[in-house]
Amino acid sequence: AMLTAGPVINCTSAPPLPHLLSAWMVGAPALSMFSGGTQAAHAAEQMVSVEQAYTATSARLEAAEAELGEVQAALRRAEARAPPAIVMPTMLHHDLRADAKGDGEVPGPRGAHVMCPVGMSTHWGGQVLLFGGSDGEQWLGDVYVGRLSLAPLDVAGTPAEVAAAGGLEASDGSQDTARVTSGDAAGTSASAGWEIRWQKVASWAVQGGASADGGSGEAYLARGRRDHAACRLPDGRVLVTGGYDGSVELRDALVVELRPNDAGAAAPGLVAVWGQLGGRHGNLRRPRSHHTLCLRSPVPHTPPGSQDVQETEDPDVGACYLFGGYASGRGHLNELLVLDLRALQQEPEVFGDVPSPRRSHSAAVLGEYMWVHGGTDGMRQLGDLHSLHLPSLTWSRSRTMGPAPSARRSHSLVPVGTRHLLMFGGYDGGGYRNDTYVLDTVTMVWREWQPLGRLPAGRSMHSCAVLGQCVMLFGGVHNGQAAKNDCHVLCNPATQ
Repeated sequence: AMLTAGPVINCTSAPPLPHLLSAWMVGAPALSMFSGGTQAAHAAEQMVSVEQAYTATSARLEAAEAELGEVQAALRRAEARAPPAIVMPTMLHHDLRADAKGDGEVPGPRGAHVMCPVGMSTHWGGQVLLFGGSDGEQWLGDVYVGRLSLAPLDVAGTPAEVAAAGGLEASDGSQDTARVTSGDAAGTSASAGWEIRWQKVASWAVQGGASADGGSGEAYLARGRRDHAACRLPDGRVLVTGGYDGSVELRDALVVELRPNDAGAAAPGLVAVWGQLGGRHGNLRRPRSHHTLCLRSPVPHTPPGSQDVQETEDPDVGACYLFGGYASGRGHLNELLVLDLRALQQEPEVFGDVPSPRRSHSAAVLGEYMWVHGGTDGMRQLGDLHSLHLPSLTWSRSRTMGPAPSARRSHSLVPVGTRHLLMFGGYDGGGYRNDTYVLDTVTMVWREWQPLGRLPAGRSMHSCAVLGQCVMLFGGVHNGQAAKNDCHVLCNPATQ
């Protein structure tokens, strides 16, 4: 019998429809060969599996949505607590050109030089010392002092009218004098503009066998060089280390101090007085170039993850931290040296996630942390960000949010206020950048900014210095062409 339940049906002859219906009603499984019951059962099993998978997926989606809601709520709370990195409407960019009136002399085009603040800075200006670099043909050893100030304009009106009247000229750095209006977003001019005045100063060696810091060093004049590093010391002098003089890497550690010229009216102005840090034993242990040098200064800062501004209180405040670089025969470096005014050099033990060896990176100190970004290892451009906790000498690789800058080398990184780092330019392996990024070191969020006004041309090997609420940029190399000597200033009265 073919049927397992119900009446037996002879399959050799077609049974009447009522008989089939009756048989189905009595025992539906008996008609499996006619109704396709096996396929239906399999389809039912598949439907159950699909329903179970759908239920599990829905549960996972609900959990992910709940987690996303928590993250969004945390971001809203963080944004409510943290002020914006920089207030965009007040971020102004101005082209400058050197004002060579009087006895001044404009620095020639160059890259791979150093520029540091000297003297007191105001909210709207200050004084910088520029030293060395290369114009592509020679290694320079000249010293210039530049004074940035907010000066009255000789003419007023729209930018086009100012330009037509001679108050605003091309910003390619080819002229000796220029002033630029300071205007709002609509382009209207104000009654003042930026002015930079340069003075070339003579270099003197300390006489009588005494170094500039009072030690017993020999008289020493800095030789021409490029790819050196420098920082301002707490007493106002500038420390210059290492570099390349066209034949070898250097290992000297020199201090330069600006003093009034005692020669009288026949030679007015300033002179640069050079000496060795800590006397004749103040040289670096090993030569190097393409490194960075940062001062840990006793300034207010906002530690990462905190909303409170704190004062730095540590016996190592005033020490200078030298990192990385390149040395012939040794290659790329990732060692850390600590220097102080007594030239007690240290190569301390460090901890944590140490950055890989590199050169042409950028570095800046903000409070208790030194931040290192990018550079090159000789094979590729780097885009990682590391922080060094200075009291414990512990390295950490930083995780950030937001649109991070591309991998690059020979760019600038400067501290702005108590919690922000500002980055500009560099070379990314394919071209010269002119983008501007700001990192909030509290929220660890990168933001790319488009300052008002005409941006500087893309460049690398330039220099930047912070003067009050302004960042001043000078020179660099653009698109592999000749070096530049244009000046730019980025100002923001709302910078925190």
